[in-house]
Amino acid sequence: MHKSIRIFTFILLAFFTSGIFVSCHDDKEEKENKYNPQLTIFIHQPTTKGAKPDLTPYMNEDLKETDEAIKNGLLEKANVIYFRSDLTMGSLYKKELAKDSDGKPVVVDKLLKQYPVTETDYTSLSGLKRILSDVVAAGKTEKYGMIIGSHADGWIPTIEDKSSRTAASNKGIMKSFGQGYHGDYDTTYKTLGMAISGIGKQFEFILLDNCYSQNIEVAYDLRNACKYLIGSVTEIGATGQNYKECLPLLADANYKAVCESYYNFHKNEEDWNSATLSVIDCSYLQEMANIMKQINESATNNVARSAVQVLDGYNYSNYNYNIFYDLGDYVNHYCAVDMLINNFNVVLSKLVIANYYTDTFNSMYFNGYINIVDGKMVPMMKPIKTCSGITCSDLCTQKLEDLKKTSWYFATH
Repeated sequence: MHKSIRIFTFILLAFFTSGIFVSCHDDKEEKENKYNPQLTIFIHQPTTKGAKPDLTPYMNEDLKETDEAIKNGLLEKANVIYFRSDLTMGSLYKKELAKDSDGKPVVVDKLLKQYPVTETDYTSLSGLKRILSDVVAAGKTEKYGMIIGSHADGWIPTIEDKSSRTAASNKGIMKSFGQGYHGDYDTTYKTLGMAISGIGKQFEFILLDNCYSQNIEVAYDLRNACKYLIGSVTEIGATGQNYKECLPLLADANYKAVCESYYNFHKNEEDWNSATLSVIDCSYLQEMANIMKQINESATNNVARSAVQVLDGYNYSNYNYNIFYDLGDYVNHYCAVDMLINNFNVVLSKLVIANYYTDTFNSMYFNGYINIVDGKMVPMMKPIKTCSGITCSDLCTQKLEDLKKTSWYFATH
């Protein structure tokens, strides 16, 4: 009897002990697999030191808003990795959720990798490919999306990309997309598209939180890099997107709601009061290029610039003329063949799947942002009579030589 009790006790103890180990293992595994997102959102924030305005404070606010989104459960749907740089170093971080000493949730920025500009020029093709490859390796998800927050001038070219431009590191050079204050050291969207394709990926979306980026020329350069392109046809205020709101919407692939949220915020913003944002379905860009080639081969109309909706300011210091015009309005003035116009409008309706815009738009190039009227500050505004959600630059004869070098021009002429 005593022996039987000992055997039973041993068996019982073994059962509970194994249960404890299984339980501990399960708890550990559950903790490690608490989040299993299918998407990684990469926030790219190249330095804007030396620019006017310096966007660094606004980029910092974007990351604070990102933290709020994470505290509200974003990591259940998406990893968040971001890149920040100064004049000598680029750094890659991953956002993680932890708890402080009081048990309250706190977001921690885990440093993944650093890129001294003496070793990696993160504005070049090779540098971007290296960073993006590291993002994919750290994200470990099926899908990827990207947000770019910086200054930008759309498709307007910078110098030919080089494998290394590290001499710029000691000259206080800012980084931006498109031609900026120091064009020799900027990054083109064409380079970005090549870098993403070069790592064998197609991103779910690219959100261009930059001015003047929703051009047909930019979109065509990124047609293989992402499924959806989100951006503004006009200049945007420095505050840009509200990341607390837009990141969860991006994680849900609700791109129309991203536009609506942006529009509702900026249309009533006292110091800007201007908002344009649209979504491009990149799968229709080649079809649009095909129809535009037919239109260019058949069109004989000379279009007066003043007749077409302009969507940029008049930049006396850099260009001395307008650059970005509404694509839909341009074609409807330019093409005289009804069948081609109808075909164009059908493709345009498939290409631009969401389009939000105010009745007017603001630009720093209207001789400054603000007028004083009756002792009150009033934004300088221009009317938007029509807006198709994407611009073109075919009317910019002064930039024709640069325009002829774009992939879009080669595809359509």
